[in-house]
Amino acid sequence: MIEKNWDELFKNDLLELIELAPSGKDIFEAGMEITRLLIEKNISYGDSALNPRPIFSKSSHAESLASRIDDKLNRIANNQSYPGDNDIDDLLGYLILFKIYTNRQSKNLQEVMKKPNVKKTIDKLAVK
Repeated sequence: MIEKNWDELFKNDLLELIELAPSGKDIFEAGMEITRLLIEKNISYGDSALNPRPIFSKSSHAESLASRIDDKLNRIANNQSYPGDNDIDDLLGYLILFKIYTNRQSKNLQEVMKKPNVKKTIDKLAVK
């Protein structure tokens, strides 16, 4: 379930910003292309980028995403794209997924920090 009221966002703030920015329309369209790519791949591959099932690799989620980002950067640097791939779009997608991962980790940490027993332990450590 989407938590934000997207209708209000698009009607008010975002549409106005798109009009105000010199390249607003192009930025919005490029962002929507990446959004569509990510959603289509999420449907096709499942949530393997953000919630991988470690079958062969035992890397952390962050390491797994960082490895994919490194692979794309190396392909771009070496000008060695695989036919049919768009390495720039894929790189942008992986960077967005990494942002989602780090946002989730931050929220999880904030929730853990709110737990009374964790707060007491931190307070005790801070006094020492």
